[in-house]
Amino acid sequence: MNPTNESFPLPVLPGLSALAELREANPVRVALDVEGDSFYRYGERLCLVQVAYADRVRVHDPGAEDLEPFFRDLEDRALVLHGADFDLRLLHARYRFDPKNVFDTMLAARFLNLPKFGLSDLYEKYFGIVLEKKHQRADWCRRPLSEELLAYARMDVERLEELGEILGAELDALGRRAWHAEECRAVVIRTIRGAAKPPDPDAWRVKGSGALGRKELAYLRELAAARDRIARETDRALFRVFSAEDLIVLARSAAADPATALRRFPRALPGALLRELQSAIQNANVSSPEDWPALPAPGRRPDPSLERRVVQLSKKKEEVAATLNLDPGFLVSKTAVARVAAGRPTTLAELEVILESRWRAAVLQDAFLDAP
Repeated sequence: MNPTNESFPLPVLPGLSALAELREANPVRVALDVEGDSFYRYGERLCLVQVAYADRVRVHDPGAEDLEPFFRDLEDRALVLHGADFDLRLLHARYRFDPKNVFDTMLAARFLNLPKFGLSDLYEKYFGIVLEKKHQRADWCRRPLSEELLAYARMDVERLEELGEILGAELDALGRRAWHAEECRAVVIRTIRGAAKPPDPDAWRVKGSGALGRKELAYLRELAAARDRIARETDRALFRVFSAEDLIVLARSAAADPATALRRFPRALPGALLRELQSAIQNANVSSPEDWPALPAPGRRPDPSLERRVVQLSKKKEEVAATLNLDPGFLVSKTAVARVAAGRPTTLAELEVILESRWRAAVLQDAFLDAP
């Protein structure tokens, strides 16, 4: 049910839509944040949109307002976000949002090598403001929202544009503004590229499934599908229906003795879940071994010369990171180092392709291209 104005007190000027008010103010930059509810419900859902600009802070309910035109307009404005990948994933899914100019304050903090780069950490460092972390996992799609939660939502964006200005000046002082801009654009591209990926056929696998045999995986696949059906029907987060750890325990037990697996489960299960799990075990029990999931392909035996090269490149990465005063893992990941070691680039252009980053290739070219 969509909230009424009484149950969801939005601080919006009477008679003006979100888009009309934005265009009336015509701000240079807009601070943007969103809240979702994947911690409570099935999938990820956009619950709340917060913006701040021109001394205004607005909270919008995407379930009660048509924000499509608003986000079309925002695409061409300069935006300030913190940890933009989460926000952009929800906004792209809902509105196909593709902004052109994003300033991510978390990435800025990483380029400045700040020891703590969470939004609450940065607010406390620069403004002396302590954000209540207890609200981070609030159920933002419940209505009505309390005034306490609305105040927290407003605070998330109230000083965000100012924070962006401060961090931007510090980036300028280090000459890293262009690096940061490239990284912010890469986040937008990765978000959109990720949204276009086909569904993962092995999405039913959960943590711990790598240690199971084929028969156990057959039971796990059916049990995970049953959990997914219940989660979808009841609109609950998967882990709130049945944890991944419990799926592994039950899959092992059912593969050993399907007739008694649920009776031997260490806690009582609600009726609907119990029936679904019973059906899942029956389906797996009559499946043919030819239809059981395949085990993951064994990893290739390590090449000693490649391993030595990875170690050499990793040491060089550490040296460059120390010189730049950057976290080595932020400068370049272990996976990327392994790609460089295997690809053996000989030119800056080749290194850019492997690292998928111009600024990283530029600062690492002397270390990586000259490596034996």
